[in-house]
Amino acid sequence: MFSTVNSIFEYSGHHRTLLLRAKDAQDPVAIAAFHQVYDYAVVFFLRALVKQHGIDLVVLPRLSVRRIANLDWHPNDFWKAALQKPTAVKPNTECVTVFMRSPAFSRKRALISSGKRRAEILERESLFSVSREEGPQLLKASINTSINSNTSGNTALSVLFLDDVLTSGGTLLKELDFVLANLKKIVGRRERVRSHHSCDLPTTLNPHILTLFRTPVSAKAKGNHS
Repeated sequence: MFSTVNSIFEYSGHHRTLLLRAKDAQDPVAIAAFHQVYDYAVVFFLRALVKQHGIDLVVLPRLSVRRIANLDWHPNDFWKAALQKPTAVKPNTECVTVFMRSPAFSRKRALISSGKRRAEILERESLFSVSREEGPQLLKASINTSINSNTSGNTALSVLFLDDVLTSGGTLLKELDFVLANLKKIVGRRERVRSHHSCDLPTTLNPHILTLFRTPVSAKAKGNHS
């Protein structure tokens, strides 16, 4: 489904405690510590991914209306601070655009069990009526199809999806679906801002994931996804 998937740390121990204190408890000391502890690693990964894959578009996690209304700190604030540093996107600074969807009213994904979230992913794959081994190849092929057959000589659009924790991947799949459905609008707006025309839209999409943490996968879950 995605060209590359990268997570920097395992979501356990002190990593989990610090994120919960910063994101859920809104502890100012934990928020400051979060930026200090993870800044260097994230900037390093961002720089490497932007350079290696020629990232054009960075998609930030969708925020809830509650967080926006309460002016809560969110890892998005951390991602934005990292992206603003010249050392993070210097290899391709002029080409990187940051995008975030409108606020969400839905239930927090973190309140849904990981088992249920993984079941949603398997159900999504089953809609294609292919085996689990063939599913990812088919989904990737569906992504890399023509977006605008009337254009020629266009290169692929490399999109980097950011999030704090990768569990089942359900949240990121929803973001991918949204970008696919609205790619012409998103890219067209970017091109009009940059060059006042949108005739050179890219024809393919190469999606990548970078998360700060990865939830450990149990042996049972690994067996279900083998």
